[in-house]
Amino acid sequence: MLTDPEARRAVIIELAVRLSDRLGRTGVMKCMYLLQTLAGLKLGYQFRLYTYGPYDGQVLDDLSVAEALGAVRSKAFDWQGGTGYVITAGPSSEAALTRARRYLDSASKAIDWVVNKFGSQHRLFARCKKEPAWFGHLVFTPVVILVGLLLLFSTSAGFFLVQT
Repeated sequence: MLTDPEARRAVIIELAVRLSDRLGRTGVMKCMYLLQTLAGLKLGYQFRLYTYGPYDGQVLDDLSVAEALGAVRSKAFDWQGGTGYVITAGPSSEAALTRARRYLDSASKAIDWVVNKFGSQHRLFARCKKEPAWFGHLVFTPVVILVGLLLLFSTSAGFFLVQT
């Protein structure tokens, strides 16, 4: 079971390595949600629906710790809709991945699935500076709807929302 914080961070680091400059904070959040909800990885997050899809503050905490340890780098950039972030591998990423290799080996099929299925959709993971502010919101709309429906029907809180 991948509830160990180091194992969760290793998954984030692995995504940063494999998706390079295509991964942003929203992309990290969505990947971790997809890995836990659809791929069945037991990450221990408690997602809820938020503006751009699923959200759990613990994902950003894990990302912040990985950044503080030098395993990932987060670079902010301004665009018309606000500030975006690009997540890349940091100088200590290989050491962190080596320490968590047994966790990553058990999660490799799920990580491969997310990377192969969604990794080429660069707008899903990191926003481009050249996109108009409204365009980013249009790109996210189908994903937000799908994730919202999954959250709605996969949680007990969502069950009560459907009934009322």
